[in-house]
Amino acid sequence: MLPTNDEERKKIRLSAIFTLFPKACVALAKHIKAGADKWCGGQLRWDRTKSPEELESLLRHVFEQVQNPTCVETAKAIAWRAMANLEKTIEASELASPVPECDTIGRANLPADVEGSIPADLASFLDSEGCLDEYVVECKGKVPRNPQNYITAAFDWEEAPSGDDFWVDINVAWWAHLDAMQRHDVPAMEDAV
Repeated sequence: MLPTNDEERKKIRLSAIFTLFPKACVALAKHIKAGADKWCGGQLRWDRTKSPEELESLLRHVFEQVQNPTCVETAKAIAWRAMANLEKTIEASELASPVPECDTIGRANLPADVEGSIPADLASFLDSEGCLDEYVVECKGKVPRNPQNYITAAFDWEEAPSGDDFWVDINVAWWAHLDAMQRHDVPAMEDAV
């Protein structure tokens, strides 16, 4: 997500969002927590299956805000939908070339070049977790380019055979893996297997 070059990384001032919009950031954080409590059983994550129409919802909230310009709850809903739309738009723009499709789970049944489109580090990680084959099948030919989104944005976890809870755990383990690589200054391995 952030550049690996120190000079380029320092140019991205993440603190600016808090400096320029401190009240809005606190309000949005509270809105996110309330949404997690309501839709995800208190887990701080984004269940994309609950309401996938960001722009339609955003427009509805904007219409509501015009009718009641001092409603903070509606303004928080607008901010949430705008951020969700931005995140999904960025993810869509980062999609890599399609991975050849597979009909069945099981390494023996995968075409020889399927893993060739998956970054080496991701393939190794998923293989060590025992879920590479399922990932290849479920991603349906699309592997996000951003390492932090390799699992998060690849497919709908609830529709996968192993289910949502399994893939939440795999995603958390993947982020820990990325964090460990950064702490040890291991360059991200984006070369395909």
